[in-house]
Formats: sequence, structure tokens, C-alpha cells
Amino acid sequence: MGAHPGPEKGIPLRTSILSLTPAIALAGLLAGCASYSETRSDTFPSLWQVENGQWQPLADGGLQGGCETGSSGCRGDWASINGRVPLPANYRLGTTLTLQDGVLAELMLDRTAQRYTRVYLYRIENKLAIGNGRSTADKAYGGKNVAKVPFQVETNRPYRVEITVCNRNLSVSIDGKRYLSGEPHDTRQRGTLGLAVNGRARFDALRVTALNRNECAPGDRFSHPEGMPMPAPFFVFSE
Repeated sequence: MGAHPGPEKGIPLRTSILSLTPAIALAGLLAGCASYSETRSDTFPSLWQVENGQWQPLADGGLQGGCETGSSGCRGDWASINGRVPLPANYRLGTTLTLQDGVLAELMLDRTAQRYTRVYLYRIENKLAIGNGRSTADKAYGGKNVAKVPFQVETNRPYRVEITVCNRNLSVSIDGKRYLSGEPHDTRQRGTLGLAVNGRARFDALRVTALNRNECAPGDRFSHPEGMPMPAPFFVFSE
């Protein structure tokens, strides 16, 4: 296995983060984040910017990413891609995530040139985690965890991941079970969707659906199930 920088260390990007042009930003606002569901070979360049590694669209509108050909194995190499369409304030993201090889698969939410919210599966420590990442023009940082929960991560096993961002609250469910819910401070910003992999992974049937504020279910808001004030920024759902 090649050297692994760890989930909380810097991920070098070989190209700088491309600023959204007015035309692209306007197109994203008009089309909404449903445009991510239209990922095809012909729309791929306008919807996504490849930053590192090799990425290709899948037939169901998802993406597959991994290390570059000729490198010393996928497990020590990062692949990352950044979307060009701004995410709305409230949305629901769904994908079937399969870590085919390697140790980590990550979704970067509301990413800008400075920061983003991380949701990732880490096989070495068998955990699902949320964190606040930092980025510059040519480098993305893992950042510290905001919340984590034990989760058995297996290669070549598909996981149906659903992420809901409503009224600044973020919740994460896998295979129909909610594991984490809370309010990382970076959900106050607006940015794009990014993906990162240490190894090789598929993000099948990638869908992002905009939600009106009134569409957010009461369970998606930041609250204790019994209506009590939360003692910590995140609520971890027990097994």
C-alpha cells in the first residue's frame, strides 16, 4: 500500500479550483442542482472539474473516480473532482457509494475556495464521519471531525447514502438508517458539490434535489428527539 496521508491531512490538488463564471453560476441557479443528475459524457465537462486522478460518468448519472494510470496502485493516491453547479440552501443528496479499492470515499458539501463540509467513510478506522474541511486555490485539507460514529466499511459493498441539509441542519443516513444529525457551522455557506477518493470508488445514481424550507421534515431540524436542548453540536444515533 502506498503512503496514506490520513483523513485529516492535506490532499494535494494538481489544478487550482476553478472559479464559477457568471454564466455557469447563472446556469446553475436556473437549472438548480438537479443538473448533477444529468451527468453524461456530453455534459460532464460543463458540470464537473477534474482536479486529480481519473473520473468518468456512469450510465445512471453517477461518477466513478480513482488514481491515474501508471501510478503505484490506487490505495496511496487521491482522486478529487469539484462540481460547477452551486448547491441550494436546502437539499437532499442521494447516491449509492461503493468503495471498490482503497480506504476512503468522501462527499464535499458546499465547497468554496476556502472551506467545505466533509462526509466520509474511512475503512482503516471503520467509521462514518463529518468534518469541516479547509481549502486553498491548490490544496484541500481534511480538517477535524465534527462528529463520527463506528461504521463497518467494506470494499465492493454498495451503500445507499442519503444526506439532507435543511435549515442549516445536516443529517446522514445509510441504507435507510440515520446515523448522524446536527449543525456543522460550514453549512451556513453556499458552494458546490465535490467528491474525493483514496483508492477507487463509484458514486452511482448521484442525485441532488432542491428542497423548499417548508419541505424540511421536523426530524431533519436540529433538535433532540424529546424536544430537549442538544448538549453537543451533533446527535449520534445509537445502533
